[in-house]
Amino acid sequence: MDPHNENDGAPPINLELGRGLHTITPRGHLVVNISTTLRLQCLFPRKKGQPRWEVSTTYRKYPQSWVEINLPGKSDMDAYELTVTAARPEDGGFFHCILPNGHRNTVKIIVKDQKCMPFTNSTNLQIFYTSPHLFIGTVAQFSCGSGFYVDGPRSSTCLSSGKWSHTLPKCRGMIGFW
Repeated sequence: MDPHNENDGAPPINLELGRGLHTITPRGHLVVNISTTLRLQCLFPRKKGQPRWEVSTTYRKYPQSWVEINLPGKSDMDAYELTVTAARPEDGGFFHCILPNGHRNTVKIIVKDQKCMPFTNSTNLQIFYTSPHLFIGTVAQFSCGSGFYVDGPRSSTCLSSGKWSHTLPKCRGMIGFW
């Protein structure tokens, strides 16, 4: 990360998410649920010029302003911020921060309220969810009680389709276990 843009490269983008659920897809896209407020902060020294935000959606105009932010180990960093308030599906698209020298960085945002249904409990199977909301990206981890083993996948991920990546495994009794 080069927040001072010492190498004149593409600017880092810091994401600040207000209340709301989110996940990063394996392709690096940001998925947020409806009504989330997010701030995209293009890290670039103010003294080096004025970056601009270019967005692919024409749904609405987004407020933009200079802010100072604190990152771990770095305080009072200049950032040119774009704010999406109470996100709607129509806000989804590509958000490009473009520097005066033409270098850019892009965030793809997808806005959807997609959750998975909880798995139905099975005898001796214990299910631990990484999030109580079962939003996209939540992982269900499976284990069995003492004297049993997991026959099938040990985990499953909530996909953007609202389906789990794997079916529920079974707990089988260990044979010859003493």
